[in-house]
Amino acid sequence: MQTGMEMSAAVAVGFIAGYYADGKLGTSPWLALIGSALGIASSLRIAFQAVSRAGEKQTKNDK
Repeated sequence: MQTGMEMSAAVAVGFIAGYYADGKLGTSPWLALIGSALGIASSLRIAFQAVSRAGEKQTKNDK
């Protein structure tokens, strides 16, 4: 549950920051797209870390 919220928040924050910067700089929609892409990359990193932690727990339980 926590991992899903972190992933959603990463994408939302990236998009919102890009959207805000687009409004200030007049570069619409490029910074929103870049912010979204960075948020997606960040959410993939969060997912990878969660899978790694789960794998470590499983390895400890198997011993």
